[in-house]
Amino acid sequence: MDAIEKAIRNALEKGDAGDEAFRQRVYNSAFAALERALNARDTITPEAAEKRRIGLRAKIAEIESEFVPAGREPQAETPAPVPDVAAPAAPREVVESRAPDLVAEDRLSASDGPDEDDYDYEADPTLRRRPFAKLFVAALLLAAIGTGVWWTLQSGILLSLDERSGAVPNPPPELDGENFRPEDVPDGPEDGADQVRDWIGIFEPANSTEVTVPGGARADLVERDGESYLRISSAGGAEILFDIGEGTLERIAGGRALFSILARAEEGKPTQISIACDLAELGDCGRKRYEVGPTPGEFLFEIDLPDRNPGAAGTIAVNPDVSNSGLSLDIKEIRVAITR
Repeated sequence: MDAIEKAIRNALEKGDAGDEAFRQRVYNSAFAALERALNARDTITPEAAEKRRIGLRAKIAEIESEFVPAGREPQAETPAPVPDVAAPAAPREVVESRAPDLVAEDRLSASDGPDEDDYDYEADPTLRRRPFAKLFVAALLLAAIGTGVWWTLQSGILLSLDERSGAVPNPPPELDGENFRPEDVPDGPEDGADQVRDWIGIFEPANSTEVTVPGGARADLVERDGESYLRISSAGGAEILFDIGEGTLERIAGGRALFSILARAEEGKPTQISIACDLAELGDCGRKRYEVGPTPGEFLFEIDLPDRNPGAAGTIAVNPDVSNSGLSLDIKEIRVAITR
């Protein structure tokens, strides 16, 4: 027994099924329920709707034949009139008061089965939950927007270039025992270094005798843009040593020493260099790393020195090519000053 038939029979059982007028009201209520279901669906085609009506008429005729005396044609075979569902017709009241089961079942599918065009959306429990699906999609969208905002804040895309790069006044921060200087060194002195007046010279190209060149390394005087440079290169990581006199170390002992190296890479061949120093009894400066381009730049680092007698001379060691790619470095000057 399909849902429509069951609903009609339940309604008939709750009244006087032998009363033809009562049965007719039940049938009219069934048609009214069908029309309400069809009007509530925007996607059903006229053909599918008519198919529903024909199926209901056939089912009513089949039921009515059980109540018609032998030899008499069932009156319900003639299609029952479709009531005006927009008006407050009496059949609606009868169904609500005397045939409640029909109202509960009037949204079920017709007997011909739920094909693509004839499916009762109101009776489908999965589609009744569509508001929850909409809430779920809205929650996903809000989560995606929140994730995007979080990523934007974390990525620092809204920060200025200085804040994003983490630039700080010299000396640069320590990184695993080495200092690394990005290749954004401006021309000339930086961070107020040009305001320091009491520079103590450590090296100039004219004093190339104070340079120690180990095996596998070279040091040659060159002229660039009318200025003299000492071009150094090495193989296998060999470091070129620049002497620091003991007297110089005595002068900077107990203060904060600012070291300055004026240098540039060979034209079209930027290089990464490393710098270390041995300051005798005053200690060392760790290892610094810088990216050097063909534009002249000043590379600075500061260290605090103990107030003691150095006891000997010191050195600054420069590796002109950390990558060991045969690159060279042109040095114009190395100097030091006390900042406090």
